[in-house]
Amino acid sequence: MAWQPIETAPKDRVVLLYRPTAFAWALVATGMWCAQETHKRPRPYWKLWPIAGNQWDARAWEPTHWMPLPEPPEE
Repeated sequence: MAWQPIETAPKDRVVLLYRPTAFAWALVATGMWCAQETHKRPRPYWKLWPIAGNQWDARAWEPTHWMPLPEPPEE
């Protein structure tokens, strides 16, 4: 797996996002595209899940690259 340009990211599943201008603890986070199709003033953005239970948008620190999530370990 290698980092790919954000323009090639799938918009139908959770992926790893790289945000080079974010704080060190938030450089890499899982996230998914949010089209906001049901809002009055839609503005698409990447929604992040950097910490379990929290959701943030990536508008302040836009991702530049993405990578697929790795397969979970087998037990």
